[in-house]
Amino acid sequence: MSNSIIDGTILEAKVKRAVKRQTLFDTVTFQLADGSLKTIRKLQVANEVAGHLTAGAKGRFYLYKMGDQRGVHGIRTVDGREIAAYPRVIERLMLVLGSLNLAILIAWIMMDGEVRLLPLILGPICLGFGILLHLTGNAAMRQFAADAGPDAQPRPAIV
Repeated sequence: MSNSIIDGTILEAKVKRAVKRQTLFDTVTFQLADGSLKTIRKLQVANEVAGHLTAGAKGRFYLYKMGDQRGVHGIRTVDGREIAAYPRVIERLMLVLGSLNLAILIAWIMMDGEVRLLPLILGPICLGFGILLHLTGNAAMRQFAADAGPDAQPRPAIV
């Protein structure tokens, strides 16, 4: 799990698909403050932030990465706008699946007195992963809130 900051301008942002609460970008290309280019593939972005990831957008972009999941969770533009949101679709899905598996396990124990292996394993794994995703989202939003804003000194991108 890591969070990073990119100061620069978006040159290209290709949307792969958009669903109810989040947008998946195929590629987003940034021109950094030093003039170099950085392309990031397969970004998951909450729709509140995705609407501002367009070619020509200039400012400070806040990125998160956890395993193979990565995305932009905040933007501070040079004109003073601040937009932040973390996509929590998978987090909620894992918490629901974990709770459902544990409920099924309890129901089977009450009905036939036997412990089924699948819900016993999947329940805690899904709940643990959902909690880990929740903590990652909270850390990303704390990073956005703690940053000094667009007047701060540009930092090199660490992704």
